[in-house]
Amino acid sequence: MRWGGLTALLLTHEQPDRILRSINIERNIAPEDCFLSRQIIAHPADTPAGFVKAFIDRVRHRAEYGFGLYAAALPAKVRDMSYQPIFTSMLGLSGDAPLMKMFTGLSCPRAFIHGAQNRHLS
Repeated sequence: MRWGGLTALLLTHEQPDRILRSINIERNIAPEDCFLSRQIIAHPADTPAGFVKAFIDRVRHRAEYGFGLYAAALPAKVRDMSYQPIFTSMLGLSGDAPLMKMFTGLSCPRAFIHGAQNRHLS
């Protein structure tokens, strides 16, 4: 089953005896990972639809591989009203919860996988 990285990490931390292994593929476990969700604060908009339109345009023009495809798929996957609560929650968890400590402290085998474009992250 594929879960969001934060959700999977929190569930794994709460029920470690039910998890055989954890693989985190470029998901938010440190504050600097939240460069996309931080846009809810950095680029406020008058309406949810206005934020989404501008967000998709900013993401589409990023140099990282895959962001164009990610941006193109967003309208079909995420409702305009969902961005603010999701991004705010992600920022709160990544900034306040000890996610990296949770991940490195798991008793099961674990891996954090990232590509060359994210090698600058902690």
